[in-house]
Amino acid sequence: MTASHAMTEPAVSHDALAAQAHVSHLPLYAALVAITLLAYGPVWQNEFIDLDDVTYITENPMVIQGFTPASFRWAWTTNHAGYWQPLTWLSFQFDAHFFSRREFGEEPVLSPAAFHGQNLFWHTASVLLLFALWNALTGALWPSFWLAALFAVHPLHVESVAWATERKDVLSVFFGIVAIGAYLRFVQAPSAFRYLLVLAAYVVSLMAKPMLVTLPCVLLLLDYWPLRRWKWAPGVGQEGGASTALPRVSARRLILEKVPLFALAAVFSLVTVLAQKQIGAVSTFDDLPVSVRLTNAATSYLLYLQKTFWPIDLAVFYPYALEEQTALQGLLALSVLAMITVGALSQARQCPWLIVGWLWFVGTLFPVSGVLQSGDQALADRFAYFPHIGLFVAVVWTASEVVCRCGVPRLAARVAGALVIVALGAVTWQQVERWRDVPTIWQHVLQVTQKNYHAHESLGTACFQRGELGQARLHFEEATRLRPGSPQEELKLGMTLFALGEVDDAINHLETGLEKMPRNEFGWHNVGAAYLRQGRPDKAAAAFRKALAIQPDMSQDRARGRLGLAFLDLGERSQARQEFEAALRAHPRQPEALHGMGRLCTLERRLDQAVFFFEEALKAKENLTQVYSDYGLALARQGSWPEALRAQQAACKLQSAADESLKRFGGKVFLTHGVPDLVIFQCRLAQAWGQQGEPLQAQAEYEKALKLDPSWPARFAERALRLAGDPNPGKRDPETALEMAEQACAAYADPPAKLTQVREAVRSLSTK
Repeated sequence: MTASHAMTEPAVSHDALAAQAHVSHLPLYAALVAITLLAYGPVWQNEFIDLDDVTYITENPMVIQGFTPASFRWAWTTNHAGYWQPLTWLSFQFDAHFFSRREFGEEPVLSPAAFHGQNLFWHTASVLLLFALWNALTGALWPSFWLAALFAVHPLHVESVAWATERKDVLSVFFGIVAIGAYLRFVQAPSAFRYLLVLAAYVVSLMAKPMLVTLPCVLLLLDYWPLRRWKWAPGVGQEGGASTALPRVSARRLILEKVPLFALAAVFSLVTVLAQKQIGAVSTFDDLPVSVRLTNAATSYLLYLQKTFWPIDLAVFYPYALEEQTALQGLLALSVLAMITVGALSQARQCPWLIVGWLWFVGTLFPVSGVLQSGDQALADRFAYFPHIGLFVAVVWTASEVVCRCGVPRLAARVAGALVIVALGAVTWQQVERWRDVPTIWQHVLQVTQKNYHAHESLGTACFQRGELGQARLHFEEATRLRPGSPQEELKLGMTLFALGEVDDAINHLETGLEKMPRNEFGWHNVGAAYLRQGRPDKAAAAFRKALAIQPDMSQDRARGRLGLAFLDLGERSQARQEFEAALRAHPRQPEALHGMGRLCTLERRLDQAVFFFEEALKAKENLTQVYSDYGLALARQGSWPEALRAQQAACKLQSAADESLKRFGGKVFLTHGVPDLVIFQCRLAQAWGQQGEPLQAQAEYEKALKLDPSWPARFAERALRLAGDPNPGKRDPETALEMAEQACAAYADPPAKLTQVREAVRSLSTK
């Protein structure tokens, strides 16, 4: 072609050539999408888990309600969960708004598949973008493909993709890669607008999760290789790419060029540290000394390397093994890391990808290495998500160099690479299946880790929610053994013991936990409920008040309704009414408040209203044993004995089943004023049978009650005297007193003289 002919031929732009290249590489893009989706195939069946998904999604009203003006403002202003991450919150709200099942008047039902699907979408998008970016940076097509493929299917990335909460990870890394791509365009043709695009992409990445605060350092590494902008960077190699025409620049200019990026990183780091301190997630040096932190950080780096090349025994939580770590281990680990660094530096000119990839890995992992400890994990698979890119660059480009130098046939090399990807993809599939639900993931964690208190705590919670109280107790006891004095485990063990009827032990553990976690509103709520059951309404009221002071919006969690019940037991009926009414204004179907209003109306002899409130309580929540019995009591005082009989039968049936369940779990039946609840309900049922003209049925119920607790008539008599003659008008209840005195006498064909004397005394007091 002549020179004149060449000048008249239309020029082909760089963008047009890039577009043509992307089209020609479509099969490789399609292959990356296919292997990613195949490796993560089981994710669509997975549920939410208990670790952070509760805080971030399933019990977060600002996420559950989807897009509303209030939730949108909240996403931009909250430090909930210890981060300022508006992009993550908005993405969760998107899933909740468009992919939840919403029925009129009911709480939206979230779709786990939608949340997992969006995570997988962003991960797949990062895979494709990573391939395009490194191909543009280096011009090395196949190494860029293998880099993206490793990133796509490595099992260590399952935690970032299959865990719904880690949306922040996949979003942050995607926009971090976008920022690197924008930086590439900037260095090819510098302009203020292109630099603003870099800043914008970086800000968006940090708004998803402030993980990539080290990105400016990554860009400096890329300036060395493959961009080769440093004056003393190595010469252009065979890979070509974006670096071939870029001018060399002084180190001072390269650093000054990134000052705005460093400033953004500093601001987001400061905001994050303050937010983490606010929720108490930052460990002090008293909790974890510097020597322990450095030892753990150094050994963790080696564990990340080990898990990269041999990805087995992966767990969602790795506990600190403080007693097993020694200074010698830390020194040995640091020595290994130093040798790797020196080896990479020695090859910095011949194989620049080694030092760039290694420093990328080490540097981007440092903020989460544990030197500045946040949380109580020793290390975490998700922390390797972005750092792995650097490590994979070092591995893939080194493997490519070896293949070239040794003359390995291209087909053989590609087959070997494909086998590696298939093997990793198979392990990833298996690991994704382990994230199916709470029991599956934590049972696996117990199998692959030792002394994992967090696994026992989570399994205990899952067992508790399924009603397997015996198993829950065993897991919580093991968790407290492994982590003595831990407030979280103490509180959960106390809650379980309370459910098992061991009220005194429950209060001991709850109080122990609250000594170290005095701002735990649910702990105060639970200890208040235990005090209420123990017959100490003054202590219960104080506990519920503390819970509501910490979290005033706890009315939906029954604290305000139970505070009203405590006031009722204290005889402070006007305060009880205020609490019940406040709870019902906030939540008209709040069962404890409806029950309390029913009890209050019964005491005030407003029986029609009492019946109404009890019926509403049973509509709001079925199987409320105490409500059935109190409902039957109000019906009996109305003279509706057939309905009262049915209500007491329901109460006895439910309580009998509950007591049998507690016995199977090794628990104790609940007592009210020293008498089993079932005995109280059986006596009320016996009275109803008697009023129905069925004395034999009545006597049978009394005999059942005597078998359960032979001392109940005497306790009934004592209680009747107190209720009939209490000097506090709010506590005085002559009707209940007389009913209990009559039941105590009716238990015997020939009642003891002491019981008949009590009955007469109660009758006398009741007529005053």
